[in-house]
Amino acid sequence: MAYTIAEFKDALDKIELWGTRSVYLTSRMMSLGFLEDGDTKEDKLALLYNAVRERVGEDTTITCSTANWSEINVSYVFDHANQPSREGALTEYVRRLPGALRSVHPFVNYSCVGPLAKQITENVSKHDFGPDSVFDRLMGLDTVQIQLGLTPTRALTLLHHVEFLRGVPYRYHKEFPFTVITKEKTYQDCFYTNARFLSSEVRQDYTRKNIFGTLERLGYKIGEAPVGAAAIYYFRWSEMFQAIDEVIKNDPYGLLESPPKERMYATTM
Repeated sequence: MAYTIAEFKDALDKIELWGTRSVYLTSRMMSLGFLEDGDTKEDKLALLYNAVRERVGEDTTITCSTANWSEINVSYVFDHANQPSREGALTEYVRRLPGALRSVHPFVNYSCVGPLAKQITENVSKHDFGPDSVFDRLMGLDTVQIQLGLTPTRALTLLHHVEFLRGVPYRYHKEFPFTVITKEKTYQDCFYTNARFLSSEVRQDYTRKNIFGTLERLGYKIGEAPVGAAAIYYFRWSEMFQAIDEVIKNDPYGLLESPPKERMYATTM
């Protein structure tokens, strides 16, 4: 299914921004279909990004995940300035924009464009989530998440931040030694991810029924603006955080299909 940039802008106009100065952008552009405007891939990406920028305004900072999960266990070198994003073409476009700043974490990093970019990305935690992570800073900025063609069931990374803060029992802090190359220096350091115990066969519930049911009960909603073959979705992080946090507070395994059968972490070391 094809769509035009004018139709894309019409859908963006339906998004509620609630006066925020921080937007977290995720995308799966192929889900929307074929953009008729623009002669090249770069032209199309520029049209899409500029439409988003026009909608949110120049005073709003846009953050995208430019993660490199595929590099884990393959390469332990992170070239901060040149390592491409593995999160889709639009996120790589954002990473390469003039003035874009990128956080330093080898496999869970984010690129920002806007007045708050330095505040969000500079001197972040060596952990993927939790205090002083990019997500922690975005939480403090009344961030609105905008998802282009990507349904909320598959783009809810915020739940991992809440898992970290609540200390769910089925995750632990896994350490990775990396060589980091920046413009200023090359150095070795350890970075951490909130990993799952593989032997416990932890399975996330990708219906998100507990989260979305709680969100609705709290009087909040996920907005939707159809365009092309899919839609643009949006929600406030503060509202979604509240819903996720309530689920985990009531049941540490509330985000899973079922509690793990094997709980090796319950054994005294």
